[in-house]
Order: sequence, then structure tokens, then C-alpha cells
Amino acid sequence: MNPFDSLAEAYDSWFETPLGAFVAERERELLYRRLRPLAGERVLEVGAGTGFVVRELLRLGCRVVALEPSPAMRRVGMARTGRGAVSWIGARAEALPFPEETFVGVVFFTTMEFVSDPNQALREAFRVLRSGGWLYVGFLEARSPWAALYRYGADKGLLPWTAARFFSLPDWGELLGRAPEGYEGVVYAAPGAEPPFEEADRAGRRAGNEPALYLGWWRK
Repeated sequence: MNPFDSLAEAYDSWFETPLGAFVAERERELLYRRLRPLAGERVLEVGAGTGFVVRELLRLGCRVVALEPSPAMRRVGMARTGRGAVSWIGARAEALPFPEETFVGVVFFTTMEFVSDPNQALREAFRVLRSGGWLYVGFLEARSPWAALYRYGADKGLLPWTAARFFSLPDWGELLGRAPEGYEGVVYAAPGAEPPFEEADRAGRRAGNEPALYLGWWRK
């Protein structure tokens, strides 16, 4: 069973909490700022979940294909993004059902943590990218306080963290054979931060926290 099947209906509920809303807004700002090169183009998101990133791609005017292996997550995503605006497909990152050079952009956002074979998934991503296209990988930084919390959850048997593995920024140079052309991190506040969250975020940065999430990008 996919670890996300039982979580689908309540998956986005954390983003309705005060801290969750702060994190979601920081991630939205990052996505909208950095995914602008994809505006107006045909884009694939791998591991689209309930459509958080899909909605930002739609804001940019992208033509989106959303690939999500969990039927339950896919149903929720379809309901929240509209069937007409997005093509939702059930498939795995390691075997993308598309011809070579189909997309100008491929996006993974907190997906690689749950992919069985990251190397094969990356090979597939570059296969379906057009020459000059962009790969974007958003990942939970392994050295951050947030990853420490998620590892603790995994030790307690909490889904989906029992199925997760975490990567740090230097890992991606090894996986892809080259460093990203650019990267940006967001959310330096600790998981237990209290309002005002902007101040907690600045304090986390001053304390030397790694960000909860990095977004890196590579051109084919």
C-alpha cells in the first residue's frame, strides 16, 4: 500500500494551523519566484500529491501534467485543481509514461524523499525534458531541525515518515553529477516556533539552522 493513501483526506490540514500557514506562504513565494522560467510552458510535476505545487504552476499559466502514484492523493488533487486545467496521471517517477523531450520543466517537490530509486527517477526526468529545459527539485534538508523531527516521527512509526529518506544539499551534486545552477532555502524557524513567525525565522537563520526546504534547479 502507498504510505500516502490513508493520509490523503487530511494531508493539507496542517497548513491550516498558524505555523503551517506561515510555512505554506514561504513555500508559495519561493515557487512563484523561482519557477517563472516555466510560465506558459508544458510542465510535469512528479509526485503531485494534493496539488499544492500544481496550483502555483497554474498561477504562472503553465500547462500542467500532474503525476501521482497514490490513487487517494490523486482523487483529492483532482478535486482541488479541476480536471480540465490539469492532466492527472497515475504512474511512478522511475517509469514516466512520456516520450523523450516532452516537457520544458520537470518539478519534484518533497517527492524524492519517497522515491524508491532516486537515480532512475532523475534519469527519467532528464529523458522527458527538452534540451534547454529545467529540472527543479524541492527537498527537505536532511540537516535541518525539521528533518530531525520527521526522523523522530519515523522512529515512532508515523506515516509517511517511515518510508522517507532525507538528502542534504551536497548530495544533489553527487546524484546529478553536477552542482545546481542555483538554489534557495526557506523556513529557518524551528518546528516548535511560536508567533511572530517572521521573527522566529530570522532567529533561526541567525542561530545557523539549515532551512527546512531547499529548491535547486538544473538546466538540461
